[in-house]
Amino acid sequence: MKPNRLKLIELVQGAIAACEGAQADWDRDVAAAEAEWEKRWKNSLVQQWRPFRDKLTKALKDGSHITREDLPIVLPRYSGDPIQGPIYRPFNRGRYKNSYGKQPSDWVADHNFGPRPVTTKNDFETVLVFLEMIEEEIVTSGQLQAAGFRNLEKLVSAATSGQGWKQEVPKVRDLS
Repeated sequence: MKPNRLKLIELVQGAIAACEGAQADWDRDVAAAEAEWEKRWKNSLVQQWRPFRDKLTKALKDGSHITREDLPIVLPRYSGDPIQGPIYRPFNRGRYKNSYGKQPSDWVADHNFGPRPVTTKNDFETVLVFLEMIEEEIVTSGQLQAAGFRNLEKLVSAATSGQGWKQEVPKVRDLS
């Protein structure tokens, strides 16, 4: 298989744009989800703290007491119990439950966009520089491998088939 160098350059540039676009889309979507998270906190949960704030202000002025029942939350009786009530929790952009395996079911986040797309942009930029240095119109996969570019099957097959580069979208687990 002997793909055209110019077609490879075009595909590599498209792959770089796809990588940048996927990350930009993810960043935009997660930033919007985080803004909605903060808006929900301010609109609903903060309102539950206002009566306590007013009672606390009054107690500080006249020296009265604040009891556990005055709090808008339920404090745990034992150290392992969670606090119940309107407690602010920062937005979780996402993480894996464990550091090994990294299965899609191990992804935990406060949004449904999955992990941030991993970019291969640097690899593509290196291939692009190499392809721009070559003067021949036809480049074989053997020449690319001899230059140190292995595992370019997807790129070479996309160049020879004429289908173009397709960015893979990670599967996302439904959190609702």
